[in-house]
Amino acid sequence: FIFNVLFTAELGLRWVSEGFCAFFQGSKCGWHVLDTVIVAVSLLDYAITLAAQGSGSMIGGVPILRVLRIARIVKLARVIRLMSFFRELGQMIWAILGGLKPLLWVTLVLVTTFYVFSITFMYGLTANLDQALWTDPSTQGLRENFGSMDAGILTLFMTVTGGRSWWEYYMHLEPLPVH
Repeated sequence: FIFNVLFTAELGLRWVSEGFCAFFQGSKCGWHVLDTVIVAVSLLDYAITLAAQGSGSMIGGVPILRVLRIARIVKLARVIRLMSFFRELGQMIWAILGGLKPLLWVTLVLVTTFYVFSITFMYGLTANLDQALWTDPSTQGLRENFGSMDAGILTLFMTVTGGRSWWEYYMHLEPLPVH
């Protein structure tokens, strides 16, 4: 409600200061039309919401009006962009967005590494445990942590990120023969 009032007052003041006809002319005509549409839809949305609350109707949940609420965020972002003290915030956001591509590659390398080592551990487990050791209670932790591909990947992820200690898994590897 507060943003509706502030944006309507701002639009009204700009309209009065520039004149009705001059407001929709010039280089900023597109922005002025966008501002006018956003404020009009916002006021319409608020009016429909008030009417729906008074009558108990479900018309307040109209999806198109919810989608158009996003336009208010565009207007707010434009106002923030014009304020000079938000320049550092914009630079930080662009830096974060610029770091997403390298982060994606690092994630891909880590997942591939976990996958390869999970296959290695699973192969080593199945190749070196005979039937007697496979059912032995001393190898239960080994089977639980490296007995399947998803368990192996999760185990490796937990050890790399500090969720579990390597020592716990080393102790599970003791029953395997040393090569």
